[in-house]
Amino acid sequence: MKIFVINLERDIERKEYIINHFQENGVGPIELVTAVDGNNLSTQEIETYYSEQENKTKFYRSISRGEIGCALSHLHCYKYLLNSKEDGAFIFEDDCRLNKYSKEIMRRLTNIQLSEKALVLLTYASHFYKKPKIQLNSIYTLYKTKKAFRSHGYYITRKAAENMLHELKQIHKPFDQWRDYDQDNVIDLYNVAPFCVSKKRNLSEKSNLNHGRHQQQQHFTRHRLKPLENFLKLFLGSKSFRHKIQGAVLGIHIQSKTEKHFE
Repeated sequence: MKIFVINLERDIERKEYIINHFQENGVGPIELVTAVDGNNLSTQEIETYYSEQENKTKFYRSISRGEIGCALSHLHCYKYLLNSKEDGAFIFEDDCRLNKYSKEIMRRLTNIQLSEKALVLLTYASHFYKKPKIQLNSIYTLYKTKKAFRSHGYYITRKAAENMLHELKQIHKPFDQWRDYDQDNVIDLYNVAPFCVSKKRNLSEKSNLNHGRHQQQQHFTRHRLKPLENFLKLFLGSKSFRHKIQGAVLGIHIQSKTEKHFE
C-alpha cells in the first residue's frame, strides 16, 4: 500500500506530528514528499506551471502562489505513483488526522474493485448520491460524490493520476475542484461516508500549502453574476428546504460535518 504524505521542508513540527500520528494508528510505511513552496517559485516558474488565461476563462478568481505550490505538490505524488508498480496510492497532507477506522477503510479500498480512474475522498464531502453504494463495513459506505473540496486525504488510481497530470499541465484553478474533474471525465469521484480523515485543528488553522487562498481577487464576470446568484438563493428558499428537495428528487445526501468518529 503506497502512502505519500506532503510536507514542507521547513515544517519540522508538522513532520514530527504526522510521523508519530501515523505510527500511533498503525498506518504505514509512509513516504514523505517535499512540498513545493509556491512563494519561492520564480516568475519564470509561475509562467511555466500556471496559465493566467485559462484561469480567467475557467475559474471565477485568481489563485495564490500557495495554491499553485499545493497543486504541484500533489502532482509530484502522482508522478511518483506512476514511477512505481502500484495500482494506486493514498495521498495525505501533513495536517491530516486519522481516526480508529482509517486503517481498515484504507485496506478495504485497496481490496475492492474500483473504476479504472477512481479518486476516493476520505475527507468530508458535503453532497453525495445515495445510490449506487458499496458497504465497506458496518459504519462506512462508499458513495459517488456530487460536491466536495479538500485534498488532505484521498486514494487515487494510476489512471486517475495519469489523467490529472494531463489535465493540469498548466494549473488554472485550485487543486481541489474535484467536481470539475469528475464532470470533465478526468476522474470518477467517490467519497467515504462518514469521513474518516479530518484536519488537526491547531495545525490546519495555519495552513501553508494554501496560503493566500481567501485573499485572491474575483474576476469581473463573477461580480456581475452576484446579483443573479442572490436572487436565485432567495427564489429557491432556505438551505434546509433545498436540501430536502435535493434528497427527495435527485437522491442526494447532504453530510453533516460532525466528527463523532474522531472522539
